[in-house]
Amino acid sequence: MLLAMALAPLLVTLDSWESWKSVAAERGWQWLSYEKEACNDAAAKGLESLVSQRANIDRSRVYLIGRGDSAACVFYNASRLPDLWAAAVAVGGDVQRAIETNKIFEANLQAVPILWVTQPDPARRRPAGTVEREQATVQNAIDFLAGRHRVQWPEKIDCETGNPNFLRCFWLEIARVDLARRNDALPSSRLNPGSGAKLLPGPIKPDDRILSINGRDPARFLADAREEKNVAVMVQRGKERLRLETKTVIPPREEGATVRVQAEVQPEAKEILIITRGIAQLRLTLPPQWAPGTVNWNGVASVKLEAPGCHLLAEAAGSVTAAPCR
Repeated sequence: MLLAMALAPLLVTLDSWESWKSVAAERGWQWLSYEKEACNDAAAKGLESLVSQRANIDRSRVYLIGRGDSAACVFYNASRLPDLWAAAVAVGGDVQRAIETNKIFEANLQAVPILWVTQPDPARRRPAGTVEREQATVQNAIDFLAGRHRVQWPEKIDCETGNPNFLRCFWLEIARVDLARRNDALPSSRLNPGSGAKLLPGPIKPDDRILSINGRDPARFLADAREEKNVAVMVQRGKERLRLETKTVIPPREEGATVRVQAEVQPEAKEILIITRGIAQLRLTLPPQWAPGTVNWNGVASVKLEAPGCHLLAEAAGSVTAAPCR
């Protein structure tokens, strides 16, 4: 008689620290070390592919850990792939590094419980839903993960993206984007990185201490800057104070435009409420327990789905149509 192989949780770490490997082995978990630069989309897709290729893993218990410089990448991957992770741990690091990518959305992060082991800092940015601890052992971190499972069919979902390679949101997938479809009821959840403005190098030397820009505090001036222009900079250079002429530079930001989808299931009524911005078509996978079910899209139109499975929904001119996914 053949026995089914037990599925094991998978611990994904953004470094190859042996302690992670040891604790995974002690608990009977699989371990995947991913040491590539992981705060970019190519790395995130590569990581997603590696996880998908793993056999005999419990896909409701895939966990992510990053330390030091890679801790920011925990937030990045949670924002890009919120339906992949059951939970995550970031040890140290600076979340601002991830926020500066302009691709961190609080809607996505709230789907992933994250423990951030970091020193207290009232001025630090805190993504909503993140649990902070000043200290934690390896066992503490693993215990935080072990108590969490990813829900396959969550009754509430909320995802935002500006990249056509990241369109899945649990049981919904964006099939066609239409940025002309605005919806003021669904604003962006992006964690604003600020202007990113910097001073053109040139006259300012690496050891100069910048005292003011156009008579204002340098950090505040750059945070408020929204256009490139000539500025006067006061610097301390050794024992001298110098007035220098230079220019502010505003780097281009990726993903200026985004789309967002929220959905909520009301199981007793067998109704699914969907609100979208910038979306014309969706693929909805309906599980047996929600079928048959009525889909209400943006509060103006509805369609009834009789059978479970994948349905292609399209919304236009105040009506919704549904067809089997191809």
